[in-house]
This record gives sequence, C-alpha cells and structure tokens, in this order.
Amino acid sequence: MNFTLLRVSFILLTVSVFLTSCNFSRSNNTSNYETESSGEMFYSSESYDSEETDLSDNSEVSFDFSEFSSNSENYSTSEENIFLSSQEENESSLEEIISEESIDESPEDSLDESIEVSSSEGFIEPEGFTVTTPNGNVFETNCKNEKALSIMGEIADTASKYNKATVYYTDTEQKYFFAFGAENIHNTASTIKAPYATYILKSGADLSEVLVMEKRHVHSGSGVLKNKAVGSKFTVEELIGYMIRRSDNTAYAMLLERFGTSGFREYAKSLDINYRLPESGYTTCTIREMASFLLDIYRYEGTENGDFLIKQMKNCSYSLQIPKAVSYPVAHKFGFIYEGKGFHDMAIVYAPTPYLELIFTRINGTVYDTEAFLEIGKLVESLNKELSEKY
Repeated sequence: MNFTLLRVSFILLTVSVFLTSCNFSRSNNTSNYETESSGEMFYSSESYDSEETDLSDNSEVSFDFSEFSSNSENYSTSEENIFLSSQEENESSLEEIISEESIDESPEDSLDESIEVSSSEGFIEPEGFTVTTPNGNVFETNCKNEKALSIMGEIADTASKYNKATVYYTDTEQKYFFAFGAENIHNTASTIKAPYATYILKSGADLSEVLVMEKRHVHSGSGVLKNKAVGSKFTVEELIGYMIRRSDNTAYAMLLERFGTSGFREYAKSLDINYRLPESGYTTCTIREMASFLLDIYRYEGTENGDFLIKQMKNCSYSLQIPKAVSYPVAHKFGFIYEGKGFHDMAIVYAPTPYLELIFTRINGTVYDTEAFLEIGKLVESLNKELSEKY
C-alpha cells in the first residue's frame, strides 16, 4: 500500500515538474517573439487574422511585401517581407527572406474568347527631340522652355546616379513630355498588375463572381491571401482590390487562371502595344509602354469600374516612393524584385495640372532605399509646375 502511494506521489511530482518546464519555455518564447516583433519580425499570424476584404478608403492596411522575380526565361520568386501600416511605415523594420519557387503556369486561355475588351484612345506622344546635358546624359522632350529644359537636365543627371534608372513624365493631356531611358528594358515586377486589373474591369467581367482559392494558387511573396485557408472564397472585385492595394501574388494567380493572358494581349494591342504577357503573368517592358497603360487608367476614371480601380491605387499599402515625394494625392502601382532586378513606381499625380510620373530602376537594396524616387519625384513636380504655368 505504502509502495503504491509512493509511486503515485512520484508520478505526480514528475508531471508537476514537466508542466512547470512547459510554462517556463512558453514564457521565454513569448518574450522572444515580442522582442522580435518590435525589431525585425513583422509577420505574426495575428496580423492576418484581422485581415478583412474591406476595400473602403478609410480601412487601415498592413503589408507583407515582396515580388515575384520575373524575366523572359525564368519566372521565380524572390521574397522580401515587410509589415507596414499607414502609421508605422517609417518605423517598420525589414526581414529579408530569399527563396525560389516556380510560378504555376495557367492552361491556355480558354476563357478569353468570351471577353470583348472595350476600345481605348491610345497613347499619342508629341514629336520631340533629344537634348544632351553637360554631364553627357541624353533625354527626349518636345519642350523648348529654357527653365523647363534646365529642370529636365537635372532630372536626367539625378536619374543617372542610380543604377540604370529611367524616368517618364507627361501631363495627362500629353502637351509636353520628358523621357530618360524610355527604351530601356525592365522587368515589369508587380506594376503589371494595374494594367491587368484594367483589362479585367474593361472586359465586362462579372465582378461579383466568386472564385475559390486552391493550393495551386498560393504563392509566397507579397500579399496576405497566402495566409488564408485553402478553400477560401473571394469575389473578383475583392481579388482585384487585394492585387492592387497589397500587390497580392495569390490574388493575381487566381485572376490569371480565371481570365488568362490572350485577352490582355488584345487589350494591349488596342493601345498600340505589341505586348505578350506569358502565362506566369510577369514579363519585361519599357517605361514608355507602361506610361501608355497608365494614361489609359487615368482616362478610365469617371466610370464606375475606373473609379474603383483608382480608389485602390490611391490606397496602396506601400507608399514610400512617388507618393512620399510629391505634394498632391497620388494613384500608383509599385513593383519590387530583390537583388536589383527591379524597383519601380508609376503614378498619376493629381496636381492642379494632373500628370503621369514613372520611375523604373534596378536599385540593389531594400524597399526603404527610396532616395531616387524622392529626389526625382520632387524635380518632376517642379517641372510640371513650370510647364503648367506656360499653358
């Protein structure tokens, strides 16, 4: 009897020690997590549990940021994750994660045949000429105003300091333009998501259609849908919102599978762009081609779907580039690929004389290395003000 009691006492003591050890370990882990959260780690599950599909202007957003790397031969992912909110964007820290993951290619676009894209006005650039700065940098323009030419020269010289940066400016009526490196080839990165959204919205697609997120759709990199359960359901409208505001790669994959790429190529052709978008959804471009897409987005404003798209572009989760440089409201789409493969921003700036500004770079850094965008953005704003006064 005494032996049995002794055994029971020993077992109870062992269990008690084990539970105490677990609680101590759990306490230490919590402490470590809190330290990391205030420093380098910004990807807690709590951030995503609070995610909603609210697309209103006033909803606060957090952003887990990275891009699929893209080139014409190898479409892989390179991640750089970041948790940003509109109030914390300057205090946030960055954890860099590099991985490679093949992008699933969708089947040939059987759904595109039923979609008829509305016609567009096209991009008609005025006839221009080239100017060489004293530092040997060459730009294009149709403007002969001396002060404006001086600012353009400063923009070209500033852009040349950054690795193969290219810049495009035009007022939305295309009276004047400035182009530096406009024929250079860049990876589109996620800037392509804005033209792709325009294609869907102009196609007459049913925005209330519900799509189911399957395992094949889930991609790492930017966005929050990758943290949702497989089988989650989203409307086309919600997916467009995620794709633009959060640059969500999973949302883009779902939309690509549903709407394909051949219809998008027809949409590009309506803008006189001979553009082949691979099944992966990522490709290369010139900044002039992207300016044509961006002008079409601006002209689409004033329609129900166009206003919806502009609203998403005005509320992007990441806004440290052109929006940070200028004094006016901005609708924009950014793109980032790690290791200097592409860091871009393209924006509609709602100044008294609205204008387009596109800056595409190969800066090898992080999403916080925005000096080029801030310097160039301020100069372009000055250029637009000077030209506006000459109208």
